[in-house]
Amino acid sequence: EDDFFRKARITAPVGAHQLKKAQLANRIFGAKLDLIPVVNNHTIVKNPNMNGRRGEGLKQYLKASLETLREGGIVLVFFQAGREPTIGTAGENNIVLEGLFRILDRNKVKPAIAFLGVSIPGVDPHAGECKKALNPYLLQVGNVLTRGELETKLQSSGQGVDAYAFEQVKELVTAEYR
Repeated sequence: EDDFFRKARITAPVGAHQLKKAQLANRIFGAKLDLIPVVNNHTIVKNPNMNGRRGEGLKQYLKASLETLREGGIVLVFFQAGREPTIGTAGENNIVLEGLFRILDRNKVKPAIAFLGVSIPGVDPHAGECKKALNPYLLQVGNVLTRGELETKLQSSGQGVDAYAFEQVKELVTAEYR
């Protein structure tokens, strides 16, 4: 119901195999998310014939993200690049935020970043979709940093932005999701 969120452009990636469900949820909840389908590891598990299309949609997502931020909108980044049972299990080659920040730097866009944790208290992350859907989700908001503040934190911690983000989000989810 917040006026800003009702008017702001919000761009979000979604696994290509989940696009129809995400569009339905978008309509049911009256959200106005620009959903960009991306072929991720989970899409390939669900549809092995898409193996040669891994990463498809990522360029469109990054381009839409740049446009959204230039307009003063919001970009959702699921830096694990898929649904993982616990935070930090997406592998060490995961550079989603770093890649996005490089593009933003080249285009002289300086975003702020807010860390959010989403979990379902008392529900095993490996539980089936139906069990997860029927329980209330816990959304915790963590630090909100400007790009300059984030760079200072990264220098003092000696971490890359993705590793730092994983650590921030771990503090915002229930123990089952760590």
